[in-house]
Amino acid sequence: MLRVVLGRAVSGLVTLLLAITIAFFLARGTGSPAEQILGDGATRQQIADLERHLGLDRPLLVQYVDYLGHLITFDLGDSLRYHASNLDLITSRMPASFTLALVAMLIAVVVGIPLGILAARHEGGLIDRIASGGALLGQSMPLFWLGLMLILIFSVELGWLPAGQFNSPSSVILPALTLSTLPRPRSPGSPDPAWGRCSGQASSPPPRPAASPAGGSP
Repeated sequence: MLRVVLGRAVSGLVTLLLAITIAFFLARGTGSPAEQILGDGATRQQIADLERHLGLDRPLLVQYVDYLGHLITFDLGDSLRYHASNLDLITSRMPASFTLALVAMLIAVVVGIPLGILAARHEGGLIDRIASGGALLGQSMPLFWLGLMLILIFSVELGWLPAGQFNSPSSVILPALTLSTLPRPRSPGSPDPAWGRCSGQASSPPPRPAASPAGGSP
């Protein structure tokens, strides 16, 4: 168990490092950040002065190491748009994120567990096929598309629920419904029971190995 946990932790750290590295070099590949900050009307001298002030005139590898150091110490700098600390902006939005994650988890549990029990008690029947088909459909739809469709139907067309706000309990419903369909992670190589039942495959256990002759090795 400890080996699995350590393996997952190392894999997560490697993935995070790769994502940070790709984001850093992609940002540098789109041009000088100083030019993007100052805009098209800036002179070359202004751009050079800002690059020197931000340390962008140093070698790229030195900038990357410095970038990692700031991330490790949670020094995320200031937002150019809001003119405030990025760390403060992130922490101020954490309550909304936690609320959304909690409501989405509750929806998934309250709906998923009863449907799973009913499907298990009526395996192969109509309820099982409806539950399995609904689970497969929910896992197959991209979250961004499902979210847009929910906004279009319940917010734009019907006007029942708000969109893009966080000022009332009703504003959590649409994004929570979208996140509640997020597929759960499975172990590598494990089959998806919903897919097996929806595609008509039997969910019977694997066959036992044939018995070996007397005195022979299996």
